[in-house]
Amino acid sequence: MAKRGENTVKKHQVMQVLPAGAWGIKSSFRSLVALLFAFLVVAAIYLRQSNEQVFQHANGRTHDAISSGGCNLFSGKWVYDNKSYPLYKERECTFMSDQLACEKFGRKDLNYQFWRWQPHQCDLPRFNATALLERLRNKRLVFVGDSLNRNQWISMICLVDSAIPPAFKSMHNNGSINVFKAKEYNATIEFYWSPLLVESNSDDPVNHRVPDRIVRVEAIEKHARHWTDADILIFNTYLWWRRRQMKVLWGSFESPEDGIYKTVKLPRVYEMALQTWARWLEVHVNRNKTLLFFMSMSPTHEMADKWGGTSGENCYGETEPVMKEGYAGDGVSPRMMRAVESVLGELKTRGLNVQMINITQLSDYRKEGHPSIYRKHWETIPQQQALLVSISNSSNLIEFDINGSNFTGKVNIDFGGLPGLLWLVLASNPLGRGEVDDLDFLNYLTKCRKLQILDLIYDQLGGVIPDSIGNLSTQPVQLRLGGNRLRGSIPIGLIGNLKMLRLLDLSENQFSGSESSVANLTRLTFFPNNILEPSSKSTKRSQRNLGYLDVSKLKNLGYLDVSENQFSGEIPSGLGSCVSLEHLYMEGKSFEGSNPNSFKSLRGLQNLDLSRNKLSGQIPEYLQQFSLMTLNLSFNKFEGAVPTTGVFRNATALSIMGNKKLCGGIRN
Repeated sequence: MAKRGENTVKKHQVMQVLPAGAWGIKSSFRSLVALLFAFLVVAAIYLRQSNEQVFQHANGRTHDAISSGGCNLFSGKWVYDNKSYPLYKERECTFMSDQLACEKFGRKDLNYQFWRWQPHQCDLPRFNATALLERLRNKRLVFVGDSLNRNQWISMICLVDSAIPPAFKSMHNNGSINVFKAKEYNATIEFYWSPLLVESNSDDPVNHRVPDRIVRVEAIEKHARHWTDADILIFNTYLWWRRRQMKVLWGSFESPEDGIYKTVKLPRVYEMALQTWARWLEVHVNRNKTLLFFMSMSPTHEMADKWGGTSGENCYGETEPVMKEGYAGDGVSPRMMRAVESVLGELKTRGLNVQMINITQLSDYRKEGHPSIYRKHWETIPQQQALLVSISNSSNLIEFDINGSNFTGKVNIDFGGLPGLLWLVLASNPLGRGEVDDLDFLNYLTKCRKLQILDLIYDQLGGVIPDSIGNLSTQPVQLRLGGNRLRGSIPIGLIGNLKMLRLLDLSENQFSGSESSVANLTRLTFFPNNILEPSSKSTKRSQRNLGYLDVSKLKNLGYLDVSENQFSGEIPSGLGSCVSLEHLYMEGKSFEGSNPNSFKSLRGLQNLDLSRNKLSGQIPEYLQQFSLMTLNLSFNKFEGAVPTTGVFRNATALSIMGNKKLCGGIRN
């Protein structure tokens, strides 16, 4: 922000409302109250130490189920129990965090504390703090990851707190590591802040919310040295990866100007980090001593209509769990879940057992279990309506950013009074109500002729895109409208009139109708979950073949993503004319045949993903000559010898697993 505005900050205004402090507004929806799941961590430790486990394919898909006598702990239901629950009281826990202290900060309905998880095939024993401490005697238990694991750590401490006299316990903090010590047992329960496991520019335990996240996917030792000798390690990493792509640094954060930066798409960048983590475990973990666990993903409950609530609302005010068994909500990525399962499966084949603590389904039910507004707010948020109205009078405003700030309702602002506006970022708020006129405010933006970025992703905006969007700007402009409830056809003027359109994201909406001309785009993304139903029968018959789009005209296209859609047939040879392409993603079980020879002209490619298709024949040798940072050809029907030079020498950048007729090459 400073660099973009440093020459104009005295003349113009920049307004940015970003979460401050260590937690941020969005954490109120991302974090379930801590006491809900810590008992499962305890159960997992008990069972692993007792070697009572069975591996099975449960309805959490393919992750291993920590079990007792054949009972899957993660398959069950929530039962109201106000006799034996809660296991501890918030106000009696010495170390309760203000970010989780719902009662302290005004929550009146406390019934969320009385729900007990009941597996279908067995009963969980009553928690015994002394017994747990005996299990932990002379041991280090370390939670590693983001705020989800921090919550589990706090809950674990609160579970044992009452069993230890004040003189026999201590807590200290040293940067990223927090250590609770039970002195009589010589046991520590620790949390280490490492939200992406590998090194990143979000590693500071307080100041970690940055607009441009950067990771070093091959660097983990800086973190790992703090938990090398732990007896029990519980990892998690998920929410901080929820971006479509991330910048990867090959180099050092100490000398960032000397590094190489490349943008890598999700989930590939997530897989790369997990592989680095897995390699570290293989080398450093004592298989005879250390117990290893991985905490699965937790949902956010940001869209009430998913469980039958009011459209446009979230979990605020909810007082009971979802009682429908098998309910699956939002906020969890199956592709990322599969990436974790794949890495854990590979480790298992190499003799290293990392157990999944699968909280995903059981936390899906707990829509009432988030802190929501009932917590300490480090940031000062002005009255939302007053703020939104006041900016209409800020004629010199050049940037307005309220990303992730929990604003709600319709956007009723006359942006026409902001002629110098360059950036308008309203992303990741519950803005809109899914109604037909939610985007009417865009009509005012036609007066903002200098606008360069309009970011509305992951709001709750409904209706159709107004035709006026074609008159939006005379500047190179990026439009991000994904993750909403937009419907109808895509206006022809959206692309036809915006000659300088540089990026268009219409993902995860409900559009219908045919595509517009896209010849001026530099980035084009066809995302899953859009409903594209061309109006003519002839177009509809050819819709699933990518050839119906004349991609040969996209001379300036640098980014093409057609992954996880219903396209089929052969890869169009016209792609060879897209000589500016740097990022090409075509994964998703649809394409067949061989790579077209026209791909030889795509020498600028940096990232190529053709995985999970039906491509056959030999791997093209010309790929050896490309300067690829990542190449994913997994789960196709390629055969013959694997090339041996270029990217094919880099095990981190290459994935060719699942091609049963390939021979030679590096070990995957």
